[in-house]
Amino acid sequence: AALQQAASLDDVYGAAMDAVARALGCSRTSVLLLDAAGVMRFVAWRNLSDSYRQAVDGHSPWTTETRNPLPVCIDDVAQSDLPDQLKQVVLAEGIRSLAFVPLLDGWRLLGKFMLYYDAPHAFTREEIDVARTIVWHVGFSVERMRAQRAAQHFAAIVESSEDAIVSKDLNGIITTWNRGAERLFGYTAAEAVGRPVTILIPTDRLDEEPKIIGRIRNGERVEHFETLRRRKDGGLIDISLTISPIRDRDGTIVGASKIARDITEQKLAGVRLRDSERRLQELLAAFPVAIYTTDAEGRITYFNEPAVELTGLRPLLGEDQAGLTWKLYWPDGRPMALDECPMIVALKEGRIIRNVLAGIHSRYNRKVVEQAAIAGVLNTKVIADPQAAGQAAAYIAKRLDALADETERGWEGKFVEGEGFLFERIVRGVKDVAVIDYALLNSADDRRL
Repeated sequence: AALQQAASLDDVYGAAMDAVARALGCSRTSVLLLDAAGVMRFVAWRNLSDSYRQAVDGHSPWTTETRNPLPVCIDDVAQSDLPDQLKQVVLAEGIRSLAFVPLLDGWRLLGKFMLYYDAPHAFTREEIDVARTIVWHVGFSVERMRAQRAAQHFAAIVESSEDAIVSKDLNGIITTWNRGAERLFGYTAAEAVGRPVTILIPTDRLDEEPKIIGRIRNGERVEHFETLRRRKDGGLIDISLTISPIRDRDGTIVGASKIARDITEQKLAGVRLRDSERRLQELLAAFPVAIYTTDAEGRITYFNEPAVELTGLRPLLGEDQAGLTWKLYWPDGRPMALDECPMIVALKEGRIIRNVLAGIHSRYNRKVVEQAAIAGVLNTKVIADPQAAGQAAAYIAKRLDALADETERGWEGKFVEGEGFLFERIVRGVKDVAVIDYALLNSADDRRL
């Protein structure tokens, strides 16, 4: 009765040692449990010295892998085959007879219960059966209280979670409901538990529940399932669900646990981002200068119509590479090497390149039909990918290039046999002007250009 009414593990150990002392007449006993490393450690004892406990701590006649270990009884320590050092320690404590009784959870070893006698003692079958019965209650109580402690710890974690955590049986009836679920869906636990989970599902999505239950019955886990759910006030919320099977001790699936996270703001942020990107592309398309963007490898990902008009080329997105799609020349007519191309330098070094005068080999030109050249000012800006923020080094993911046709501002190109394209300033005193307002484009950093 005392074992059954014990409120703590210390009470369990004390009640068991009292019961053994009364039933078997031994005044010295101890309880040892396996720790996380699989080593036997004293957790309770009667009439044992500190030096003895320190000397024998960790000893066990069984290994942690032993299935259904049996009691080990030593009627006379002096005549036993215990290791000499251990035997001397036991005899020095005044122990002449002892028994190791395994503490079990089913067949799994949890620890041991020790019986000690001051004189040689012949253990009978009846005594061992009594000891095993008492120790069985200890093992049961240890596992029950450990499970209770773990359940309380888990319950505290669930209850304090910001996410909604809900469990249901295989009929879809809600069985648990945490505070996160109260905040997200508006129902209290008293209002939700015992009701079907369909109270949260909009009418046009009711077909989702049978499919989810079917997957749970098959032992599947459903991860990051994005859907809509209905609050108590009727409002709809975007959520991401992670659903896992719940199994009993025998491994049978008896229900499901759901973790629901509100992703309404993420959805709205996505809409705002796409709208922002659309507006920005409309803005770029309206600029009277050639603009294109590339990825980190220099492949063109966007271009506007002035870029097509300037170069005479319509690049293949994701395939054509900046610096190779059209030829560039220095003002003295020398071909510009790929690694000298301002666009490539901006990507490689991660810095802004401004106002580089260069010639662009165009397929056509309004002024010169054959061997056309357009003088251009190249402006290149590198934009870091916001996805890389917080990493040790941000990766360059996009580059924005702007090219302005300078033929109208006093530069003209001509082809000289053997020398390539040459450029000369035909209108003196005209200042080079900014061809694109970079202050306006600074906001592009968080728009993934």
